Amino acid sequence: MTETLEQQLEKWRKVLLIFLGAGTTLFLTALIDLPIRMDTLKRDHNMVVDGWLGLWFLLLLACLTPGIMLLAMPRWRKAQLEQRRATGFGFLGVAWLALLGFSMHVNILLPAVGHFIIFALGPLMAAVFLLLRRAQPRKEEMFP
Repeated sequence: MTETLEQQLEKWRKVLLIFLGAGTTLFLTALIDLPIRMDTLKRDHNMVVDGWLGLWFLLLLACLTPGIMLLAMPRWRKAQLEQRRATGFGFLGVAWLALLGFSMHVNILLPAVGHFIIFALGPLMAAVFLLLRRAQPRKEEMFP
């Protein structure tokens, strides 16, 4: 059973790289498009809704599901795999990156507090990951 979980984890790590590429692309698209969207907002007082919103939503769901699954499901928690937690937090980090890009894309719909909360989630997740990794007992080497 652990052998299949190790193989599944390796597949999830490869999927994480694909999602990381998609999330980075959507974030950079929102970042590059931000000045034009702000100019349109000031000039016309409206926001343009385009097809990127559906992709952001799908990417967000596609990242949150395996991230929560790897971190919270009892089957995965019982398996003592070293990279399980890093892969789970990696999926949550990509979901945060997609959410950050989404908040920049629809910047007039959220109040400033909403943007701050979304931005603060990233460093908070990183701090939790580092604290959990630090609290994890280290394996001692038999032969130095």
